Amino acid sequence: MALDEHIPMNTEFNFEQQQVLQTWFSGQFPTGAFAFSHGLEALVASGQVNTGKNFQEWLGEVLYFGTGRNDAILFRLASAAYASELAILNDYALATCTNATRLLETQAQAQAFTRLMLDVYGLDLPGEIEWAMPVVAAAACRSQGLDLEASLSAYLTAFASNLVFAGVRLVPLGQSDGQRILSYHFRTVRTVIDCTRDLSLDDVGSDLWAADCGAMAQETMVTRMFRS
Repeated sequence: MALDEHIPMNTEFNFEQQQVLQTWFSGQFPTGAFAFSHGLEALVASGQVNTGKNFQEWLGEVLYFGTGRNDAILFRLASAAYASELAILNDYALATCTNATRLLETQAQAQAFTRLMLDVYGLDLPGEIEWAMPVVAAAACRSQGLDLEASLSAYLTAFASNLVFAGVRLVPLGQSDGQRILSYHFRTVRTVIDCTRDLSLDDVGSDLWAADCGAMAQETMVTRMFRS
């Protein structure tokens, strides 16, 4: 498309909501997301992921069949749950973590996110709960009246972006290759958002055994850069 071609702008734009979403789900937001590779480090070390092509495939599977899809379901349910239901939903989210590092990944980020919501934004999120990240993120977005679809898109894109950051370091990939892979999976994020609209807790699950085994192997690696 030519740069001088006229493209009509979407005038239905909420600057305040966009600023909040860009901030909360930015790679610079201090939740410690950069410290987690979702088991990718162990898969790279074993040679199962060693090229840009199979990294792109792995990321797509995680988004569409694994944690991306599960988090999208949990995010949607949490955004519609009554306050009294959040703790139960959160317990379910934690119980679906397949290993210790996955549990650490969601809890550590959620703890940092919850602390920032209280200290910086003054949001009343119960600090005594060991939150799962998709549940507490959805609760925070709902408390601010943020659009669900936009919030979920920002959340999943941030998740994918963080895994691309890990892939750039581990595979390794060039920065441009990493961005090509991320832009390729914009459509995957959109698909996950679309296909989870009518799903329930019964639909949470995964059959990505290789990804789960990689995350388990991460726990016992002698030398590693990432916590998961």
